[in-house]
Amino acid sequence: MDKESLNSLDIAARKENFGNKVNIKVRDLKNFPLTSDELSKYDAIIVDPPRSGAKLQFLNIARSNVSTIISISCNVNTFVRDAKILIESNYELKWVQPIDQFLFSAHVELVAIFQLKYKNVN
Repeated sequence: MDKESLNSLDIAARKENFGNKVNIKVRDLKNFPLTSDELSKYDAIIVDPPRSGAKLQFLNIARSNVSTIISISCNVNTFVRDAKILIESNYELKWVQPIDQFLFSAHVELVAIFQLKYKNVN
Protein backbone atom coordinates (compact mmCIF):
# COMPACT_ATOMS: atom_id res chain seq x y z
CA MET A 1 0.00 0.00 0.00
CA ASP A 2 1.21 3.48 -0.70
CA LYS A 3 1.46 6.18 1.95
CA GLU A 4 -1.52 8.13 0.54
CA SER A 5 -3.80 5.09 0.87
CA LEU A 6 -2.60 4.45 4.41
CA ASN A 7 -3.16 8.10 5.30
CA SER A 8 -6.74 7.83 4.00
CA LEU A 9 -7.28 4.70 6.10
CA ASP A 10 -5.95 6.49 9.17
CA ILE A 11 -8.25 9.47 8.60
CA ALA A 12 -11.29 7.21 8.11
CA ALA A 13 -10.47 5.17 11.23
CA ARG A 14 -10.19 8.29 13.36
CA LYS A 15 -13.39 9.77 11.90
CA GLU A 16 -15.30 6.62 12.91
CA ASN A 17 -13.64 6.45 16.35
CA PHE A 18 -11.51 3.44 15.43
CA GLY A 19 -8.32 5.49 15.69
CA ASN A 20 -7.18 3.68 18.83
CA LYS A 21 -7.83 0.26 17.22
CA VAL A 22 -6.07 0.80 13.89
CA ASN A 23 -2.29 1.08 13.86
CA ILE A 24 -0.73 2.08 10.55
CA LYS A 25 2.99 1.88 9.97
CA VAL A 26 5.06 2.04 6.77
CA ARG A 27 8.15 -0.14 6.93
CA ASP A 28 10.49 -1.99 4.57
CA LEU A 29 9.71 -5.52 5.78
CA LYS A 30 12.17 -7.14 3.40
CA ASN A 31 15.13 -5.39 5.00
CA PHE A 32 13.64 -4.63 8.43
CA PRO A 33 11.02 -7.26 9.29
CA LEU A 34 8.94 -6.79 12.40
CA THR A 35 10.20 -8.97 15.24
CA SER A 36 8.05 -11.60 16.91
CA ASP A 37 7.95 -9.40 20.03
CA GLU A 38 6.70 -6.42 18.01
CA LEU A 39 4.05 -8.59 16.37
CA SER A 40 2.86 -10.34 19.53
CA LYS A 41 1.11 -7.24 20.85
CA TYR A 42 -1.49 -7.48 18.04
CA ASP A 43 -4.56 -9.70 17.80
CA ALA A 44 -4.41 -9.77 14.00
CA ILE A 45 -2.14 -8.61 11.21
CA ILE A 46 -2.46 -8.22 7.46
CA VAL A 47 0.61 -8.93 5.36
CA ASP A 48 0.84 -8.19 1.63
CA PRO A 49 4.39 -9.02 0.54
CA PRO A 50 6.03 -8.37 -2.83
CA ARG A 51 6.14 -11.13 -5.49
CA SER A 52 9.33 -12.46 -3.88
CA GLY A 53 7.38 -13.16 -0.70
CA ALA A 54 8.42 -12.31 2.83
CA LYS A 55 10.26 -15.32 4.19
CA LEU A 56 12.02 -13.48 7.03
CA GLN A 57 8.81 -11.72 8.03
CA PHE A 58 6.83 -14.98 8.01
CA LEU A 59 9.49 -16.64 10.18
CA ASN A 60 8.97 -13.86 12.75
CA ILE A 61 5.19 -14.08 12.43
CA ALA A 62 5.43 -17.83 13.09
CA ARG A 63 7.33 -17.12 16.33
CA SER A 64 4.73 -14.61 17.51
CA ASN A 65 1.42 -15.27 19.26
CA VAL A 66 -0.72 -13.28 16.83
CA SER A 67 -4.10 -15.05 16.69
CA THR A 68 -5.10 -14.19 13.14
CA ILE A 69 -2.97 -13.62 10.05
CA ILE A 70 -4.47 -12.35 6.81
CA SER A 71 -2.07 -12.92 3.96
CA ILE A 72 -2.42 -11.44 0.49
CA SER A 73 -0.18 -12.70 -2.27
CA CYS A 74 0.35 -12.12 -5.98
CA ASN A 75 2.61 -15.15 -6.40
CA VAL A 76 1.31 -18.66 -5.79
CA ASN A 77 4.81 -20.10 -5.32
CA THR A 78 5.93 -17.65 -2.63
CA PHE A 79 2.48 -17.87 -1.00
CA VAL A 80 2.94 -21.63 -0.63
CA ARG A 81 6.47 -21.20 0.76
CA ASP A 82 5.37 -18.55 3.27
CA ALA A 83 2.14 -20.39 4.20
CA LYS A 84 4.15 -23.53 4.89
CA ILE A 85 6.18 -21.59 7.47
CA LEU A 86 2.98 -20.69 9.31
CA ILE A 87 1.38 -24.13 9.00
CA GLU A 88 4.50 -25.83 10.36
CA SER A 89 4.52 -23.36 13.27
CA ASN A 90 1.16 -23.76 14.96
CA TYR A 91 -1.11 -21.99 12.44
CA GLU A 92 -4.03 -23.48 10.57
CA LEU A 93 -5.06 -22.32 7.11
CA LYS A 94 -8.74 -21.53 7.63
CA TRP A 95 -9.66 -20.01 4.29
CA VAL A 96 -8.08 -19.12 0.97
CA GLN A 97 -9.62 -17.34 -2.01
CA PRO A 98 -7.98 -16.88 -5.41
CA ILE A 99 -9.03 -13.63 -7.07
CA ASP A 100 -8.79 -13.25 -10.83
CA GLN A 101 -8.75 -9.46 -10.91
CA PHE A 102 -6.78 -9.25 -14.14
CA LEU A 103 -9.13 -11.12 -16.46
CA PHE A 104 -6.91 -11.19 -19.54
CA SER A 105 -3.73 -12.39 -17.85
CA ALA A 106 -2.56 -15.43 -15.93
CA HIS A 107 -2.02 -13.25 -12.84
CA VAL A 108 -4.00 -14.35 -9.76
CA GLU A 109 -4.16 -12.78 -6.31
CA LEU A 110 -4.63 -14.94 -3.22
CA VAL A 111 -6.18 -13.92 0.08
CA ALA A 112 -5.85 -16.31 3.02
CA ILE A 113 -6.70 -16.42 6.70
CA PHE A 114 -4.51 -18.32 9.15
CA GLN A 115 -5.57 -18.94 12.75
CA LEU A 116 -3.25 -19.74 15.64
CA LYS A 117 -4.13 -23.21 16.97
CA TYR A 118 -3.02 -22.49 20.55
CA LYS A 119 -1.03 -19.78 22.30
CA ASN A 120 2.60 -20.54 23.09
CA VAL A 121 3.31 -20.06 26.78
CA ASN A 122 6.84 -18.79 27.37
